[in-house]
Amino acid sequence: MQDIDESDALDQLASSVNSRRLAILCGAGLSMSAPSSLPSAWTLANRAKQKYDAQYGHSRAPLSEDIENQAEFFFGREELQTVYLRSLVDPNAFAGKPNHGHEAIADLTLASCLAALTSTNVDTLIEAAGLNLYGNVWPSIKLDQAATAPAEIAPLVKIHGCWNTDKPNTIWAPSQLASSPTKERVEELSDWLSQRMLNCDLLIVGFFTDWDYLNCLIEHCLTRVSPSKIFVVDPASSADLLEKAPALAEAGARATTVFAHVRETGDSFLTKLRLQFSKSYVRQVLSPGLKAYREQFDADADPSLMNLDEIDNPSLWQLRRNIEGALPNQPAQRHEPIEAPVLGFIIIRLLAAGATWDGPLLKLEDRFIRVIGASGKFVHDLEKSYSGSVPPGASPDVTIAVGAAQNFLPPDIARSSETENIVRPASGQFCTDRDFEEVLEIA
Repeated sequence: MQDIDESDALDQLASSVNSRRLAILCGAGLSMSAPSSLPSAWTLANRAKQKYDAQYGHSRAPLSEDIENQAEFFFGREELQTVYLRSLVDPNAFAGKPNHGHEAIADLTLASCLAALTSTNVDTLIEAAGLNLYGNVWPSIKLDQAATAPAEIAPLVKIHGCWNTDKPNTIWAPSQLASSPTKERVEELSDWLSQRMLNCDLLIVGFFTDWDYLNCLIEHCLTRVSPSKIFVVDPASSADLLEKAPALAEAGARATTVFAHVRETGDSFLTKLRLQFSKSYVRQVLSPGLKAYREQFDADADPSLMNLDEIDNPSLWQLRRNIEGALPNQPAQRHEPIEAPVLGFIIIRLLAAGATWDGPLLKLEDRFIRVIGASGKFVHDLEKSYSGSVPPGASPDVTIAVGAAQNFLPPDIARSSETENIVRPASGQFCTDRDFEEVLEIA
């Protein structure tokens, strides 16, 4: 396993994302990063031990301090579900707030960038992140659920089970992998994943933790896959990773071109991967716009107009939604933009006129401007759809609906810049690509 720089790994994975060949396998470490801060295996085991020992005192032998041994003990007594999970493990232990890594995975999934997505975590933080982005990441704990996911979405295969929807059948003890029905479920999902990951580039995050039994499941999955490239993102050293997980070395030997390690936390790396994808997406719109601007004005527009370095991930996500023409409460769903030279031209035109980025909006003098893709839509319908979608103070002053047709309604009903009405209650003024210069008084 070769240690490589983070920038090198991101550069190589950019093509994986753009060609939809990226598969992600995430372990418990992802959800242990703030603000999720889910407990370590040691923490949960210690809490269970304290509760058990307090309940039984000297009438029984003390419970092991190791979570795997605890689970094996209760599984052997056929009390894993009825006693251990029901009364000794905190029912709220896996509740938390999604971190930036969860958000990145959810966004890349909803944008159809992934070929496969697998988690060994029992929490639902990736799902929660998806809902925050207005989408469903299609969690699947059985083969029939994964197989019926929308064709463009890589379902979230929860190989361990799910704490919220099927707690009794979550996997805690290695012996469960040899017992029905867990054995058959894991075998079916592993076989299915091996097909989905064929010749993909595999990114592994959150692997090296004290959740040994989850590492076991990751190894179980890795024995079935033959990816083109494998990137392991983990703060631990390569030597420590390979010592703790021999199957990782075996999987690396099956990678046809690259087996690399980046010493970084999973949430940090995934955040940068998402940022890189979003910038690339927006640049694909701005580039033909810059070319069109130069041709129309016979001027050498400054290439720095395409600089997106000051825009953060949430704003770039919103900007992608605007470019796609996503309505309120719809996710960003494209892994590459449609051809939109006019939209790109308008953004470049505004920037060249002195506008600056303010989140996903452009600020020109004292007005905030939103540019949206709206081909084939009526301005009247868009005004109704966007009305009330954001708080009045955050609403743009002007929305440029690129490709939209003006309304076939009397002007006094269709638009007004003074008062609220049945169409546009304080949602700002709408115009099209044909009259935006006049509305904004751009010479």
